[in-house]
Amino acid sequence: MNRFAKGLLAALLLLLSSSTFAQQGKRLEERLRDHLYLLTSEELRGREAGTEDAAKASDYIAEQFAAMGLEPYIGDSYFQYFTVAGAPNKTFRNVIGIIEGNNPALSNRYIVVGAHYDHLGVQLGQIYPGADDNASGTSALIELARNLLANRDKLGRSVIIVAFDAEEMGLHGSNYLAEVMPADRIDLMISMDMIGWLEEAERLTIEGVGTIDNGAEWIIGLPPSINLKLKQYERSVMTATDTRGFAQAGVPTFAVTTGTVSPYHKPGDTADKIDFDGLKEITLFMTTLVESASANPDFAHSGKLAAIHSALPIAQLGITGSFGRSSVRWPDSALRGKDGQLLGAGLTFQLNLGRWFTLRTGARYEWSSPKWPDDDKPYAAATRLNIEQITTPLTIGARLPLTDSRTYLYLGAGWYYTQRLKASVGKQQVPLGDNGIRTDEGGPIVEWGLNMGKVQFSLVNRYGIEDLFTTPTQGKTRTRNTLCEVTYFF
Repeated sequence: MNRFAKGLLAALLLLLSSSTFAQQGKRLEERLRDHLYLLTSEELRGREAGTEDAAKASDYIAEQFAAMGLEPYIGDSYFQYFTVAGAPNKTFRNVIGIIEGNNPALSNRYIVVGAHYDHLGVQLGQIYPGADDNASGTSALIELARNLLANRDKLGRSVIIVAFDAEEMGLHGSNYLAEVMPADRIDLMISMDMIGWLEEAERLTIEGVGTIDNGAEWIIGLPPSINLKLKQYERSVMTATDTRGFAQAGVPTFAVTTGTVSPYHKPGDTADKIDFDGLKEITLFMTTLVESASANPDFAHSGKLAAIHSALPIAQLGITGSFGRSSVRWPDSALRGKDGQLLGAGLTFQLNLGRWFTLRTGARYEWSSPKWPDDDKPYAAATRLNIEQITTPLTIGARLPLTDSRTYLYLGAGWYYTQRLKASVGKQQVPLGDNGIRTDEGGPIVEWGLNMGKVQFSLVNRYGIEDLFTTPTQGKTRTRNTLCEVTYFF
């Protein structure tokens, strides 16, 4: 090596050592701020998964892991590559490191701590920086790894640190890792997602403490350093985070967040709005929590999962409320009854047949009030007929799964049977049977529905094919009911 080369090498080594020393000398809050401002910079253009912008973000995270001495989880690379259906020409990669535990009896078991680094990129010419969602969680993840490395002698279980890609596209990065990891060796998975607004939220929420034996008591027993809101399980059917793939594999999970108080998924989710004091507090608290979970030999899965994470059961029983319209029609006449109200309540029984089909039945106690014009005074106010009845539907339909087995669209068809109990016009009773109202009715039924977790929303159409009135003077009459139903399954 000539003198010039030796001098250049020495200068590079000096520059590297100076940069590393300067970074290590910064306070935690300063380092969090540096990470977050870089991840939300214009150069990274919102970190859309599968783009060069996201690749730059993952390169930065890997560089931080390497500089602090975090070991790669897979061979000598921090990157775990995966594909996404519908995006064959794009590259996606998680960034993963591992800190080996020190307890021989526990070191082959894992605590997984993750945060997704991707966001929405550029839309209609505007950059979506994704400061809270989720540069906040990614920045805390980097510094959490640094803290755990500094205290690695306290760790019993091994800790996997992972920055997930393609979360915004459908949790693809976390789902992939959950598929390829040995789920039976993971004692806890933690997702930090949107943790940058502690001051506004006033508390840090941890969802899923019920998946750990005495989880709430354990967390409350940690050194008090932050205001917490503990929830037994994740319940939201409208949102999801990177816990889902692990939870569905039977792994206990914690979703850690300051909630949706920030302008997430908007161009206004910028770094200047982040509560960096709060982000520092959360990073320190999460360090304590992970160290405790890693070291505790009695730390164990409760065997319970959130309903939104559990598999769809074969049989389900639920309570249903109905509201909608009821009308009378005369097929052989120009007259048509005006829409009246229909309200109902009852039970629904659902039998899920394999992956695609569902058989549904139940019973509803209903109050209907169809209207019709007076034959002698067709332009006068309509007469309201009040009916109390019990209706039993029976449909078979197809399920179209969306994000998981408990989130699906439903289309069904079948038959319904109605038994009328009483009828009246005002305070005057109308006889059932001969010279009055038909006592029973049947006809086809069509249902469309959306199921999310334990809640199901349905639109139901029922078409009566038998006369409502038994008196010949009323002519041929048919009922038509259109309902919205909401069912909660136990």
